[in-house]
Amino acid sequence: MCDAIYYYKEFAFYCAFIAGVCTVIYMSRYARKKGIDFNSVFGLLEVYRLVFAFKNKKLSLVVLLVMYGNSLLLLMAFALHYWGVSEGCVFKLSGKWADN
Repeated sequence: MCDAIYYYKEFAFYCAFIAGVCTVIYMSRYARKKGIDFNSVFGLLEVYRLVFAFKNKKLSLVVLLVMYGNSLLLLMAFALHYWGVSEGCVFKLSGKWADN
């Protein structure tokens, strides 16, 4: 059971990460097409203004779904983690912070 919880938790985290990266790439390409400098704070805020003003329905839909969907996926991953810990599962760290 612990392995299944671990894999579901990792799957939710990686899906959220991939969706976030794809959305940032889509926002960057949209900004470049509109002539907005996405690498500056003001350019990023301009793109978010366009998202929340619903100037482009596809951009707004993608960004808002990923923003709120990723929040739910990450909450699900944390809930799975704490549920697994409460059931007695030990999720070991690997790398720098692992106890050898």
